[in-house]
Amino acid sequence: MLVSKITPELLANTENIIFDLGGVILDLDEKLTQESLGSLIGLMDYKNCSYNDVFERFETGDITSEEFRARLKGVASDLGKPVPLDFAIDKAWNKMILELTKKNFDVVAQLGSRYKLFLLSNTNAIHLDYFKRNSFRGDFGFSDFERIFSQTFYSHLIGLRKPDKAAFQYVLGRGSIEAEKTLFIDDNEPNFKGAIECGISCYCLDGDLKDIGLDLSNV
Repeated sequence: MLVSKITPELLANTENIIFDLGGVILDLDEKLTQESLGSLIGLMDYKNCSYNDVFERFETGDITSEEFRARLKGVASDLGKPVPLDFAIDKAWNKMILELTKKNFDVVAQLGSRYKLFLLSNTNAIHLDYFKRNSFRGDFGFSDFERIFSQTFYSHLIGLRKPDKAAFQYVLGRGSIEAEKTLFIDDNEPNFKGAIECGISCYCLDGDLKDIGLDLSNV
């Protein structure tokens, strides 16, 4: 079910929390990638276009990074743009990925001391590599981040993506957890479809993760 508020009653039956990554824990600005791809290859709306299958297939690992770049070079050619180099494609594609703040890291780490945490992210090989190398500042890094979670699931590595029910079934099965005792937090409501079908409670984040962290920690 989709809940409008995380209440003490909900948390009384919650043992597990599944987090989305981008837009929830990790700061994103998808407009930066949209603008960069538009300038580089002429694709003005990569999420809603006739080439959209390229991006979805990349998120499930159905095509490799090399095949992804080749397809975008083909798009550029189709749209009358000069064929870009690989590094230029990667730079444009990674523009959306910003920083994982210490504030958000601390919130998730705090929750990890009380709940069994999982990460389920629609991502791809180029983004994950960039995230590992560029999104951490200060005294914590990617390995510290991963240790907070019981398990992490990246769509291109498991071959499944949100909002498909199979992606959530995979997390439940691999984590040996019960849907009825699990909360899923994402910032994109359409991603809840499969989770709701599985019987997982869902909350759409619209604001600061710290506010949810404080609500959870004070219960």
